[in-house]
Amino acid sequence: MRLGVTVLYWLRCSCYRVWLRMTNLLPIRDIVPFMKNWSCLITVQEKQQITDSKGTPTKKQQCIFYDAEGSKVEAIIFNDDIPKMSPLLRVYKKYKITNAEVKPIPAKFQTADITIQWVISTKTIIEELNGADNDIMPVNFNYTKFTDLVHHMDDKNKSVDVIGIVMAALGKRTLNRSSKESNVQKFVLLDEESQTVLLSLWDDFLANEGQQLLSNLHSYPVIIVRRIKVNNYKGVALGTWFDFVILVDLPI
Repeated sequence: MRLGVTVLYWLRCSCYRVWLRMTNLLPIRDIVPFMKNWSCLITVQEKQQITDSKGTPTKKQQCIFYDAEGSKVEAIIFNDDIPKMSPLLRVYKKYKITNAEVKPIPAKFQTADITIQWVISTKTIIEELNGADNDIMPVNFNYTKFTDLVHHMDDKNKSVDVIGIVMAALGKRTLNRSSKESNVQKFVLLDEESQTVLLSLWDDFLANEGQQLLSNLHSYPVIIVRRIKVNNYKGVALGTWFDFVILVDLPI
């Protein structure tokens, strides 16, 4: 049975690649650095908050795209292009992207499965695929169980993905952090094994993702927290990291 499913998926991917070439489209894996005149059908998997580049006035916003083959690529928008292009990209929506600038990601910023970056600018054509067939496969995540988080406490080089239900929010606090005032609020997450853990959201993350969680708290949203740090604060706790993201009630 498993072999039959594998063969069916391979045939589907092969037909998809043939169709792409017939329609002048390419899958993510065939789009290489500095390539011109290409288009690709993608789904937005993640959309991070706007952040500053360390030591520079540059602002950036990163996204993760994936296609029907399950291939992923990082997309990035800079500075004045952010307010113009970012609203055109919504999480879980499908798009046709044409002629973004394709660059290799510097080695120190690469992950195991993403080594190429698309720079989205006002020269990039973004077309939302309304009513498109659901032929883009959802991407699987590798979650760390709450009971296993203790093995990753205070590892500065390690982040994890977790999934849980937001059960409650504790009171917001204002603290002195790195010689300035910071706001923090903790959220109680519950997993399918009835284990709980606290997730702390600070400052901009609290103002954005935190408010989204608070507004949906009555419905106990299921969230996926990606690239989160595991801290040792009165036991195991989760803390935000510069490129972490929260995905709320995914439609997959």
